[in-house]
Amino acid sequence: MHAFIRSGSFSALVLALALSGCSESGDPVPPTPVDPSRPELPLRRPGQEVTAPAQVAPPISIDPTDPQNWTKSGPNDDPTKIEIGGLHTRKPPTWIWQTPSMGLRDLQYAVPGRDGAESADLILGLYFDRDGGPNELNVDRWNRQFLDEEGRPTTPVSREQFELDVPVLVVEHRGRYLQMGAAAPRDGMMQLAAIVEAPMRRIFVRLVGPEATVEANRDAFVSMATTFRPINFDLPPAGAVPEG
Repeated sequence: MHAFIRSGSFSALVLALALSGCSESGDPVPPTPVDPSRPELPLRRPGQEVTAPAQVAPPISIDPTDPQNWTKSGPNDDPTKIEIGGLHTRKPPTWIWQTPSMGLRDLQYAVPGRDGAESADLILGLYFDRDGGPNELNVDRWNRQFLDEEGRPTTPVSREQFELDVPVLVVEHRGRYLQMGAAAPRDGMMQLAAIVEAPMRRIFVRLVGPEATVEANRDAFVSMATTFRPINFDLPPAGAVPEG
């Protein structure tokens, strides 16, 4: 049977269809403008999940000397090297990475003594520009941490400046060591300290512990401290000590 449509109903249907495509002024309704800052999602078929377009991350510099690419050595890294502040250097594999025990320490290693002697601490701190204070202020602070028999501050036993591509100052202290937070100074202690002056940053490196242990590792410390290189430069052979 054919459907019968009354003329009045048909006219109303035509009018409704016409109004759906027109504005109140009679002009065609323009399409919704596309916001260029909001990319269109793809069309979705029934039952299909739609995900937003992947966001493109800003480009990252591949320059290894760029601070945003700097890393520092961790417990699972090459045990023969140290990396910090965009620089790297060699170290004995027996110097074992440790979790830093104080907030101002960026890296810390346990340096074993010979024949079961007590270990020493190797401590590295990274400071930007002139943070950390002038070199002489730090040397004076170390003077006040190492005391003589009368409890007076000492002066460095030795001091050597290495004028290299990355200049390094190495100073040595001996005496009764008053560590930060300690109740009393400890006898028979020694420290080798180096200030590595790279462009726009400095690395403070200290080997501190029982005199016998620090003395036994003297050559390895000086070699390590004086052969820091930017991480995109090859390192000299192990054990090398540049002329000061």
